[in-house]
This record gives sequence, C-alpha cells and structure tokens, in this order.
Amino acid sequence: MNYQKILILLVGYLFGLIQTGYFYAKIMHVDLRSKGSGNTGTTNTLRVMGKKAGAIVFLGDFLKAFIPCMVMKFLIAKHLPDGDTDAMIYTFYIGLGVILGHNFPFFLKFKGGKGIACTGAVAIALDGWVALFGFSAFALLVFLTGYVSLSSLYSVTQTFVWIIIKQILGSYGLTKHGGIELIVLSVITAVLAYYQHRKNIVRLLNGTENKFNTRKHKEAKQ
Repeated sequence: MNYQKILILLVGYLFGLIQTGYFYAKIMHVDLRSKGSGNTGTTNTLRVMGKKAGAIVFLGDFLKAFIPCMVMKFLIAKHLPDGDTDAMIYTFYIGLGVILGHNFPFFLKFKGGKGIACTGAVAIALDGWVALFGFSAFALLVFLTGYVSLSSLYSVTQTFVWIIIKQILGSYGLTKHGGIELIVLSVITAVLAYYQHRKNIVRLLNGTENKFNTRKHKEAKQ
C-alpha cells in the first residue's frame, strides 16, 4: 500500500466520524448509547426514535460514504498512479475508511454503528448492479424473516462474493496488483460486517435475536 492509499484511508475515516445517529439524537436530547442496543446506527435509531429519525440517520450515513466514493472515482482517482485503470481501488480505500470511522469513532470510545448503510453506499459506488441485487436480497430477507442482522450479513456476503467473482473473471479491467487489492479489501469489508454483528450472530444461533418491528419502538438489543 502506497502513501496515497494510506492518506485516502485516513480521509475516509474522517468522513466516517460524521456520526449521524449520535448527533441527530443529541439534538433531540436522546443518548442512543444508553438506549436499545447502544448502537448509533440506523436500526437502533429507528427502534428507539421512530421512522423519521431512522430515515434521516440512514440517509446521512449513506451519503457520508457515497459522496466521497463518487468524488474519488470520477474526479480524483484519475490523477493518481494507475488511476485510469484502478479508480475502483482508490474508491474502495476511501469507502473502507468511512466504514472504519463509522464503526470505530475515536471520540465515542471507538463504539459507533455497524456500518451497513456505509457498506451499501460503498458497494453501489463500486458496482451498482451487484449492489442492487444485494439490496434486493436484504429487503426480501427482512420481509421473510424479520431479522435485520441476518439480512444484512447475507446481503454483504452476496455482494462481495460477486465482486470477487467478477474480478476473477476480469470484468473490472484492473491491473494485476489492483485485482489482488480488490479481493483483499472485499474480504476485509465483509469480515468487518461479521465482526460488528458478532453478538447478533450468537443470538441468531441461540434463537434469541430480536425481529424487526417498526410498530414497536421498544428498546431492544440489535
């Protein structure tokens, strides 16, 4: 990894520190860290504060990843080494940085959200069609099972497995080194999602995971 990519990762982290849920809840005199799952992401905001708050937080978390990724992909990457062929890689680095900043904000003792909205935004910036199928799988599974955590993990897995498959098939036209980086970054991003959902996974295995219900703004562990 060259110094440009390290710098891009750090810039992404700074964007990730825009903790939409935390700041919006603070404005509304609510501390999300002491409510529900203690998570500052979309799902806990929705459960604790309602649909409007959930929509605002989702949009904020989505845009803080999507906008930097698109700016990098179409405006900045072409000025960087191999940027004409590997713009996707530079886009992934800034996107991963946003996810890390969202999940592990230093000013909240490294406890933020679970990164699914940000991950979805990054996936769209990387490959919109693959991301669309991932979102469709997420929506269908939530409808069928009511488990947001299970649906999120399945969607993330499907999305990045397909990105890896397409890279192996040569669909992205990356340099050899860029292709390897794409696979590594895809695995890291997927692993991050599983790590952030580790408690949910245990509850899913034990049959104690909470199902999603927008009609009940109860405080429930995600």
